[in-house]
Amino acid sequence: MVAQECSPERLGNYASVAKEENENGGHRKLWAPFFLRRPIMIVFLFSFLSLFGTLIALYVYTQRQGRSLGIKTDGDRYYYLWTYGPTAVFTILTAGWMQAEYRAAQLMPWILMHRGLTPASQSIFLDYMSKWNVVSLYQSLKQKHFLVSLCVAGSLLLNGVTVFSTGLFELDSVPITRPSSLTVPRAFSGANYTATLYDSRSYAACSAFAARNLTRPFGLHEPYIYTPFQPDSSYATGNNTIPIGPKYQADIEVIEPSLDCQNGTVTWGSGLILSPNWNGTGDRTYVERNTTIWSGPDGCTYKIPASSIESILNKENISIEMHLTACGGESANAYAVGKNLLVDWTVDWRVWAAVVNTVGFKLPKNQTLQSAWNVPPIHLVVCKPRYNAYRGPVRIWREPGQSAISADIQPQHLKVTEGIANVSPAKILHSSFRSLSLSEADGSAVISEEEFHFTGHKSTPQEVYWNDMPAFTDAMQNEFSCLMRQVMHCHSG
Repeated sequence: MVAQECSPERLGNYASVAKEENENGGHRKLWAPFFLRRPIMIVFLFSFLSLFGTLIALYVYTQRQGRSLGIKTDGDRYYYLWTYGPTAVFTILTAGWMQAEYRAAQLMPWILMHRGLTPASQSIFLDYMSKWNVVSLYQSLKQKHFLVSLCVAGSLLLNGVTVFSTGLFELDSVPITRPSSLTVPRAFSGANYTATLYDSRSYAACSAFAARNLTRPFGLHEPYIYTPFQPDSSYATGNNTIPIGPKYQADIEVIEPSLDCQNGTVTWGSGLILSPNWNGTGDRTYVERNTTIWSGPDGCTYKIPASSIESILNKENISIEMHLTACGGESANAYAVGKNLLVDWTVDWRVWAAVVNTVGFKLPKNQTLQSAWNVPPIHLVVCKPRYNAYRGPVRIWREPGQSAISADIQPQHLKVTEGIANVSPAKILHSSFRSLSLSEADGSAVISEEEFHFTGHKSTPQEVYWNDMPAFTDAMQNEFSCLMRQVMHCHSG
């Protein structure tokens, strides 16, 4: 018996396809589908790299000048092209690549058989076509069939990109800065400002803002007042507003008025009043009576006239008192109407605001006031005016359907400047207090009502302020800050 060597190529009547010869004596070449041929694969590779490079280039282009400027600046003219154009491109590319995936899964058994002896599980039973592509990806990676893995992974990636491609580009509003000619109709000036000649308009405006939630006028943006400005075109036509859409920005004057308030103390003192026994003839005679001395934390004092203290304490309900005086005792007649009062603006003017609680007490007869109260029933707040002057960028615009002008002021961009010439905080405070003093509500003076209420706090009982001095301080600051802003706004020009 002669032993014969079994050739691997002929084992089980099975030979490597690569070793089979055709009729001309040459080796047979494996059939290559159209989408797996080298030129087509090069086209796919070039397409992928081109898309990737294009996206990077577009992103870099949009981020020019240190910020996002977008690709196009002509509104929504090409909205559908930029939204669905990428989807169409990725859909076409995905359709072609899925053909490559299909042919790779179909050809993989033949590729393995082309290499040599192959088990049935790797040839006639190898199936990547009927399985879910995620399963095919896992099995192809496990068996190191990287052609199938690459094609399946590419299909999954392209399908995902196609789904999200509608959001690849979006229409967005991007601010573009262009120079523009602007006009300042009026500016802050003390030339025509007289603090003592004033009326109740400021209080009426603040009341309307609080009660009706009215839009703030042009030039007022809490807590600031800014110099109004507008395009030359609007000013030329006499229009007091600005066009809808564009935002205008200019470096202009900005003022921030406010009131600094601190708790004060109230002590008993004495003062002279005209004697009730004086008959009107001869020299006037005076008698000494109890009064109160109001003091601030910085040593500023105000002595209530002895003739006024009884009327302050002779009230059945909790009440609020306000006085405008200077630390040296100077006072100003804030109630005078139509008079150019002589006021010393060099002194330190203050607003003294007090909550008086005499509920359950009656003024003693033929006895001193101090005998009824060891400590005066008064809680005191002492307020000093100030304003800060700045110069910085202010942006204004008008929303569609709105007549009011919106504004934006960034505090961090404001630079401190000198105040307005001939306009001191004391003058603004005097005008504000004067507006409050001359105002009426429900047929009587606002500041002398038994039930005085701050604007915006009409429903707040006076007991709240007696028990909560921080709330009283906040109400004072809000009230006078609004009044001071309105005073300066009305007299800019």
